[in-house]
Amino acid sequence: QVLVLRNLVKRFAATVESLNQTSQPKPENSLTNINLLAHSSPHAAADVESLKATNPEAVLGQGQSLSSEWLRRYLLHLRLTKRTQSNAGAKLQESHRNRQLAWALTSVDCKQAVGKKSPKKERNKTSFDAIQMPLSFHEWLGKKFKSGIERDKMRPIEFDKLLSGKPHNLTKDEINKMLSSTSGKYSILPKESLLEEISCRIDSWILDVAGRRDFQHTFNVSLRRYLQKSKLHWERLSAERQREIKYEVTNLILQQKREELLSSERTTANISKELYWQFEEAVKERADTFANWLAEHLKKFKRSVESFRVK
Repeated sequence: QVLVLRNLVKRFAATVESLNQTSQPKPENSLTNINLLAHSSPHAAADVESLKATNPEAVLGQGQSLSSEWLRRYLLHLRLTKRTQSNAGAKLQESHRNRQLAWALTSVDCKQAVGKKSPKKERNKTSFDAIQMPLSFHEWLGKKFKSGIERDKMRPIEFDKLLSGKPHNLTKDEINKMLSSTSGKYSILPKESLLEEISCRIDSWILDVAGRRDFQHTFNVSLRRYLQKSKLHWERLSAERQREIKYEVTNLILQQKREELLSSERTTANISKELYWQFEEAVKERADTFANWLAEHLKKFKRSVESFRVK
């Protein structure tokens, strides 16, 4: 970086010397716009006069050290050119806004004109009232809150339609958000039905209805941890002691599984969401209410678990 800075200052010094030797500076040079700043502000005029001072000593001194005076003048040059570019950018933006306003005034039809004598003449009429100016932040926020309140008022009605199996205007994200509400306002599972669903899921998990052997894997891991923690050897234990340990580990696993399902329902309503979307698919084939479908679903679930247990 130091070498790059030295090269930049050397090139700048060479440019200044060439400008001082010629009477007319080249238009491509970046210093040609500096004279325009002399009339912009008192500070800019002082900077320009400082930059136009006589050349100081050589750029590189003893030990190839960079001259502080040339470095100061180079930094001053950067500041002046940046100021020129910023002023030019501001003027360009202002001219662009003026062109947009002129286009709006000449292209927007005046729909509130009185006395429609000739449609061709009315198309050419312009007015500031016909231009739709952008809303302020407070107006936009007020309209957003108002529309949100109106939509919240319609939510209970749409939610009742949803549970009745009727067409509704709620999206999937809105339904999941309402079901996940911790206020209990949109709870669709009674406590008894929730406990029955959890009991059937645990029985299905123990019987390995899905065929994934999840319960057996969890039991083996928990039993191994229990023996390691208690510093027991399974082969040295009596059959009765082995049965007691198996019973204790099994009860611990079932309690954890039950608490896991209850916690998922309390926090994110996973069970409610799963049951509702099952109901949504069933309604496509046969019209029904969620309450009737839930009662029928629990009956089928219990029968399927019992039939699998008999096998």
